[in-house]
Amino acid sequence: MSEPKDLLKIMGVNITITWTDGRSEQLMDLPEDVSKVLEDYLTHLETEVAHEHAMKYGEYFDNRPY
Repeated sequence: MSEPKDLLKIMGVNITITWTDGRSEQLMDLPEDVSKVLEDYLTHLETEVAHEHAMKYGEYFDNRPY
C-alpha cells in the first residue's frame, strides 16, 4: 500500500449481471437516481478505506462525511 499522503481512489466500477441461464452482461447505463446512490456509496467507501489506511500508518484521518 502507498503511504497515507497518497489517498486511495476508486478508478473504475464494473457492474456485471449474470442470468439464471448463465449469460452475463455488463450494465452500461444506470438511471440517475440509481447512479447517485451508487456514487454516494462509493464515496463513503473511499473515505472509510482512506481512514483505515491512515490509521494503519498511525495518522489521523477525519474526513468522514457520514
